Amino acid sequence: MKTHPVLLIAHAFPPENLIGAYRPGRFARYLPDFGFEPWVMTASDQPSPLPPRLLHVPFSYNLLEIAFAKSFFPHDDRITWAPRALRAASRWLSQIPGKPIIFSTSPPVASHWVAWRLARRFGLPWVADLRDPLVANFGRRTRLGKYPDGWFECQTVQRSDRLIMNTAAAAQELCSRYPEHAHKVSSLPNGYDPADSFGPLPIPPRSCRVWFYGGTIYQNRYAERLLDALWRLVDSGRLALDWQLRFLGLIEDPSLMQRPSALALAERGAINAHFHHVPRAEALREAAEADGTLILDAFHSRSPNLVIPGKSFECVRLGRPILAFTSPDAPLDRLLKLSGVPSSIIYEEDPPTRIEEKLLAYAQLPSTPVSPSTAFELAHSAPHQTRTLAALFQELLPS
Repeated sequence: MKTHPVLLIAHAFPPENLIGAYRPGRFARYLPDFGFEPWVMTASDQPSPLPPRLLHVPFSYNLLEIAFAKSFFPHDDRITWAPRALRAASRWLSQIPGKPIIFSTSPPVASHWVAWRLARRFGLPWVADLRDPLVANFGRRTRLGKYPDGWFECQTVQRSDRLIMNTAAAAQELCSRYPEHAHKVSSLPNGYDPADSFGPLPIPPRSCRVWFYGGTIYQNRYAERLLDALWRLVDSGRLALDWQLRFLGLIEDPSLMQRPSALALAERGAINAHFHHVPRAEALREAAEADGTLILDAFHSRSPNLVIPGKSFECVRLGRPILAFTSPDAPLDRLLKLSGVPSSIIYEEDPPTRIEEKLLAYAQLPSTPVSPSTAFELAHSAPHQTRTLAALFQELLPS
């Protein structure tokens, strides 16, 4: 099969164990099946010797990067990597046959800056996989950062030939702010690679059920409601203490565990929390052995939930009951309903009594794994997603 080259610019790329690396890694694996040959430039450490068609441009923190991080680029955007990557990519283009399509993916946004400059310098088509919005992003909340974020998002929307968001809600929100460019904005959600061996493991013998949350707790809002409602149920005798919340990961605001409800539950042995970084393999194993999993969406008081927490796809693939906090019709709400996996979904506007009812319903769900739906597979498995991306690339090829 004749293939067309794609220059894939991904600051994070496998084998680096970062969630942001998996998406470009999946695309690179499956693009040849659809007529496109990926040439990858990344800052992630690679094995020696380098795999074919891969360019490693390392990144290191320096005084200039630190200065940027304390001023106009406070979100770890790796700005100082961009000029070095641009020079390396410009030289490397001479080895790539024909006129490649440039595909850049973030975070960090430095990847898009490099793609922008390459596309303009060499007259190449550019697809920007922005994934999450820069403006109105719950993770980009600093006052100084909103000015460069607004400017760079605007430039990316205007200069790219196609722009991809990772949920339909995020794509619609972007189109509402740039209606004149809505024709080139599309959504391609995150997903999973069916070739990766991951699924539920046998539940080990233990004295209680385990409901697992793995990863960072970025905001306490939903977690506070969970702990308060659980304690009300336990304290009133409506919920037996035959379960344990297992938190494994980081927490931005440790005051969560000082709430009266958290202290009371911990005293009863209902909370088992280790708030520190753990290897991904360890977190996945614990999730696979849990009786159920917990997902906390990213609440933002001034904008709707626009993204899907990365761990959601792992929770769905496990097939055991999911307890989720989100908003009605948010991307996470749609994902869980599409998946067919038993879930109790607690919404932002649910009153305390409704939250308690949903928690009691969740406690009744059996831990027997349920296979995700065919619709979930079609929307989120890497081969199907890469076929969609390849069709988008095909539109940019000369007729």
